[in-house]
Amino acid sequence: MEFSLQFAYNTWFFILGMLGFGLLAWWAYQITLPPVSAALRRLLLILRTLSFVFLFLLLFEPILGIAWRNAERPVVAVLVDVSASMQLPDEQGSRGEHLKSVLKQPWLNDLQKRFEVTFIHFASEATEVPALIPDSLTFDAEGTHISAALALASEKLSSRNFAATLLLSDGIYNLGSDPVQAQGAYPVPIFTVAFGRTTADRDVWIEDVLTNEVAFAGTRVPLQVMLRSRGYAGRNAQIRLMQGGRVVASQTVTLPPDDQEQTLQFSFVPDQEGMQKYRLVVDAFPDEVTDRNNQRTFYIKILKSKLKIVLLAGAPSPDVSFLVRTLKQDRNLKVRSYVALAPGKILGGTLPVSGELKDIDCVIGVQLFGPQPLAPVMQRWLERTVIQEEKPFLFISGADVSARQLAEQRKLLLLVTPPVVTREKQVVPRVTLQGMLHPILKITDESSEIKEAIEGLPPVVSPFLRLNFAPGAQVLLEGVGTGKLAARRGGVPLLNLVRQGQRRLVAFWGGGFWRWHLMMQRVQPGNDYYQRMFLQSIRWLVSVEESKLLRVSTNKDIYRTGEEILFSAQAYYEDFTPRDQLDIEVNIRGRDTSADILLQGRGNGLYEGKLSVLESGDYRYRATAREGDRIVGTDEGRFTVEPFRIEFQHTETDFLLMQRLAMRSGGRAVAPDSLAQWAAGLQFAPRITYEEKQFPLWQRWPMLAIIVLSLSLEWFLRKRKGMF
Repeated sequence: MEFSLQFAYNTWFFILGMLGFGLLAWWAYQITLPPVSAALRRLLLILRTLSFVFLFLLLFEPILGIAWRNAERPVVAVLVDVSASMQLPDEQGSRGEHLKSVLKQPWLNDLQKRFEVTFIHFASEATEVPALIPDSLTFDAEGTHISAALALASEKLSSRNFAATLLLSDGIYNLGSDPVQAQGAYPVPIFTVAFGRTTADRDVWIEDVLTNEVAFAGTRVPLQVMLRSRGYAGRNAQIRLMQGGRVVASQTVTLPPDDQEQTLQFSFVPDQEGMQKYRLVVDAFPDEVTDRNNQRTFYIKILKSKLKIVLLAGAPSPDVSFLVRTLKQDRNLKVRSYVALAPGKILGGTLPVSGELKDIDCVIGVQLFGPQPLAPVMQRWLERTVIQEEKPFLFISGADVSARQLAEQRKLLLLVTPPVVTREKQVVPRVTLQGMLHPILKITDESSEIKEAIEGLPPVVSPFLRLNFAPGAQVLLEGVGTGKLAARRGGVPLLNLVRQGQRRLVAFWGGGFWRWHLMMQRVQPGNDYYQRMFLQSIRWLVSVEESKLLRVSTNKDIYRTGEEILFSAQAYYEDFTPRDQLDIEVNIRGRDTSADILLQGRGNGLYEGKLSVLESGDYRYRATAREGDRIVGTDEGRFTVEPFRIEFQHTETDFLLMQRLAMRSGGRAVAPDSLAQWAAGLQFAPRITYEEKQFPLWQRWPMLAIIVLSLSLEWFLRKRKGMF
């Protein structure tokens, strides 16, 4: 350590001044009046000299400099793989147990005596730990991200004397990119120690499953299974598709050559509606390295096989013909149509009777209330089915309507006041803000595409001047005329929907909607927006899910143990505009586990939340949205947390990757039983650094305190002795 003292002015002036004031103080205390003892004179001389010295120090602004030399020890990062694949068998038990025994050997203590050692555990994420306790390692984390561990070591130690990295792993990475390519020019050599069998593991595993996310009950569903094996080429195994404890489908397969993928074609017929869980299982062999990769779980949303639609028409027309043709093209719809040809004559036979009403999913009415009165049998049937039984109703008014008849059907059509009818006019469709957000008009998630599609449609005919709907109704499309009078009056409703209790209504007010199909084919061949709009109207009518004001979902149906579970929610008002400022709580329940989380608002009716760790099993959740103490919406769903899967997709130790990683960084691969020799052979020099600090003494309060104290004490002693 070195010291230095610098002054703001010439040092010789300080020395000469000190000598001069020192001599003056000595002369002043040679003779005193009254005389005092020699000891007191010497004390007074010291006090005055001390005052002069520190006063001069203040005047000359001294700066004290201190410099010293540091020798920083080299740092070695030890990265320990704690992922679940370390549970797999090794020649010495399991890979994890072998790793623990290696960490308990003396080489690690010797390494810590010679170098600074930083420990990092890694699996799906990397974490620095203060100390390494081998017996505390559990090897139960899912996923292996070697690149993240190397990056964390480089980031944490970049400012220190980072000398080397020791990587203890089986080399099986399944998260992140290839660590050899990702690291590029790593700042220090990487020494790798691979754990696992030197011979290939015998294993059979399901690589992937491909199937439909949505299917229909009673309809055959295709399923592709990608199967791999190692060490069992030519052996037979049975693969089964399970639902609960029931075998849905099975087949016996001959296992492919080592590491070759075999694609199996399955099919099955679901018989239950709703979100259904299925599990694929392939037979495990007694000498397999693990059987935890012999199964895969997936969910399929099963819809009702065929929706039963009843269509009533007051008279034949192009709107009726085009709509029936569109509906019959969808194999999941079963349509029965009844068309009134003349008073008392209905084409299509007898309307469904009491026992058949419960099976009807939706009723469609086209041009029912024109100049001719509706057949009494149709009127009575509509009142019973739509009003009393509350079946969903899709209504197309037509252009030729009777104001009197419509006024009598206010209860059926959920109108507040009778509609005001004028002469027929052509109107161009225009989408409203509510229409932009509603699934009936949806093409993609982009509102601009909906607007572009609607504005490209040809005009239709509307006889209406004013329509007043029941509270909560939404107008999705307006009809806008091109004349001056129409422009002043604005648009008239063209498409609206109403939900009132259990009743749901979608109404198209006007006629000539068939033009949206026929005429668009001339402009854009293949344009299917007409079909899409009417089919999505039916799906919205029959789907409870689409009409919910609170929708909560997870980002996946299947999670692996320890994986983060993300919840998202959308909240709406009755008119389906986004709703903020709600308290949305999600209650999660499993067989032995439960949890509650509160979703955070993100604006525009969106809410998010996450849950970190859950044990494997099936879970159900129920979300409740509150505004103050009032519940404004609920939703529920389910998901599954699977035991380890990704860690056992590939079980063979990747010795080649560990060697490449070491060679590229300038290190080398080390055998587990050679770590003592490796540690003894490490030679890294300490990093020498120099540091210097300066202290402006003249800015320090102790100097002023010394001056004040010494002068005060001198004055006090002189006064006590009566000195002048």
